[in-house]
Amino acid sequence: MCSSFWTGPNLDIRGSVNGAGQWLSDRYGQVAAGVNERVCSLGLPGDPDVAKTAELLRDMGMATEGAKLYKAHARKYAEGLGVFAVSLEQSWRAVKSFEWDQGGKNAEISALMLKMYLNEKVDPALIARVNEAVRVSDTFKWLVEYVEASVQEELGKGSGRVGVPDIQKAAQKAMDRARRSKDSGGEGFYFGAEGLQPIIGGVTGLSPVDVKIKPRGIFGGDDALNYTMSIRISDTYDFENERRIKNKVTGVMEETQYSRFRTELTRLLTTHQYAQFELTYASAMCSAPTTGGNWNHIDRGHVFASYLYALEKAGYFKGLAWSTDVATREMELGRKGVNPRPPSSGGSSY
Repeated sequence: MCSSFWTGPNLDIRGSVNGAGQWLSDRYGQVAAGVNERVCSLGLPGDPDVAKTAELLRDMGMATEGAKLYKAHARKYAEGLGVFAVSLEQSWRAVKSFEWDQGGKNAEISALMLKMYLNEKVDPALIARVNEAVRVSDTFKWLVEYVEASVQEELGKGSGRVGVPDIQKAAQKAMDRARRSKDSGGEGFYFGAEGLQPIIGGVTGLSPVDVKIKPRGIFGGDDALNYTMSIRISDTYDFENERRIKNKVTGVMEETQYSRFRTELTRLLTTHQYAQFELTYASAMCSAPTTGGNWNHIDRGHVFASYLYALEKAGYFKGLAWSTDVATREMELGRKGVNPRPPSSGGSSY
């Protein structure tokens, strides 16, 4: 979900790679291949003495204390890099004369979502911003249209009144179908555009709540009614996702560069090899392209996501569940006799 962080130009925040290479050489006694010839524009994992101290604690039989120290160090680094990604976005938009529009706002929200995850506590004010970003998105508008059409298909063929439970049940069926993969007869729905993918990496739940039927009055017509609802979007912000690829011939899940790299980072961190963990990460971060990668040719977004994946698998952080109820526009259901006029009290109805 973090692979969309890097959208701007290379900006150097630690100086040239010669300086970064010397830092690695002094700290670890070796220089990662290629580091001295490149610009490591996204920086390295902060103070190298933290890894040294954590390993010293490990060697003294105080592995828990070492892990606690390294967790605080990792949180600070990851949060800072997330903020830096937003400054990249701002700089890039300024160069391109783009306004700080919804796309820019969503980039800022994505960094704040990472910070929320690292703080291990849901921030209601931030979730309210996510709600608004979702509400105005074309992706959410598509979902509302899909639900409305599905409810019409489900209930429009009959006749007579329907109630809130009927609409709610039909809407839930539509949302479940939207979430299913296309291979399973669904729509494979997710927020993949408008800068929302780093915010809502994978929707874990969609459900209709607060369904209300709007009275149309005596002039509303017998054969249609209007209704509204909110769609509860649930997600867990984490880095637990599949990064292998299924072989189309054998059906076997095969490792990719992405899956192998993050597995290696996890191995180093869970065995408390902090120095080698940082060296492996920093070497990849310095040599990977800023953007445009894929699972077999990873870019810096993939490298950073792998870093966070390793922290999570090592137990430093865990997935953070959150949800928000996004209000829909008014929708319509056409159905014969669904909205009968109230009985007349006598006299002209006009």
